[in-house]
Amino acid sequence: STATHLWQVDSDMSWNPEAILEMLLKDKEFIGGIGRKKIDEETYAGEELLTPNGEIIGQLGKAEEDVIIRMRTLGGAFTLKKRSVFDKLAKKFVSLKGMIGDAEGYAFYSCNYYRTGMRTEDYVICDLCDEVGVEVWCMPNIELGHKGYKNFQGNYFKYLKGLKEQEIPEITR
Repeated sequence: STATHLWQVDSDMSWNPEAILEMLLKDKEFIGGIGRKKIDEETYAGEELLTPNGEIIGQLGKAEEDVIIRMRTLGGAFTLKKRSVFDKLAKKFVSLKGMIGDAEGYAFYSCNYYRTGMRTEDYVICDLCDEVGVEVWCMPNIELGHKGYKNFQGNYFKYLKGLKEQEIPEITR
């Protein structure tokens, strides 16, 4: 393919239509929204990258609501990756190349199983990206729905703002 980006969205997600354009305008190699997990307790599928002082690493836009946050891991249910991400991964991880039917492909999205548990494909690709220097970013101010036995609607930015002040680290530039 000659595509410049890969937009991945799970079939059980809902979102505001302008979100994809807003992610494109952020011009990051790997960016996504962060949806709620399908459990009643409000939790989200990702882990922020923190400074040694425990501060969230982010970039502020014109307004606080335009912040983007560096992530260590990000659930893959709503992500946008530039072609350059896959070019870097293919160059570094030649051993992940193989045949899928009649076509060549790469096992960038695989699950790793350990005695202590499983690392799912969306976190595995974040690990691989970290190894090749691709930064993972989150645009937290997106309303995302995640359908399960009910619709788990959430906005990570509003969630972070709603936490007690002493519990959330400051965002640094």
